[in-house]
Amino acid sequence: MAILDSIRQRLRRASGPASGTTATTTTTSARKTWLGAPRWATALVALAIFAVLYWGVLGWIVHDTSADLTLRPAPEAYPPGGSATVAYAATIIDHEVDRGGFTPNDTFLAPTAGLNEMPAFQEGVIALVSRAVAAYSEAVNAELLADAASDLAVEPTRGFFHGNFPFMGGSAGAHYRDAADALIAYN
Repeated sequence: MAILDSIRQRLRRASGPASGTTATTTTTSARKTWLGAPRWATALVALAIFAVLYWGVLGWIVHDTSADLTLRPAPEAYPPGGSATVAYAATIIDHEVDRGGFTPNDTFLAPTAGLNEMPAFQEGVIALVSRAVAAYSEAVNAELLADAASDLAVEPTRGFFHGNFPFMGGSAGAHYRDAADALIAYN
């Protein structure tokens, strides 16, 4: 205890009380911030404000569940004589994965972690496209379509780090981009 008291006295002397003030008022005012609250309370309020702005406002800005009815395949996805189904499947996958990021596999650190509707919407769109591509793959029996169907079969919540061996690797969004590329190559 004597060592701690010695350190406290040295710190009080180093800060040096102003003329006419005592050491206790100097140490008390040093523990408070410019808002008059203790430092821990100010840090806690700043952290709460940051969390609301990051996960609340930024997540709300990124949130988008609108269905674009004017979405059309690019010319490279729909060449003359190509399949309209395959071209639209590739276009929808590209649109959902690249529009605001693929949110179902975001971690809790992402601003979209608190969203419910956007991840569910994207999972539903990918599930619909996956079923259509799998059915088309069975009917046509082409290798590129089978590759696209297997890439679309990846669980939407799979992130870069996942529980399957090897424990890190392509996320669901990367697999879906590969599926779109395979669909475009098939067409």
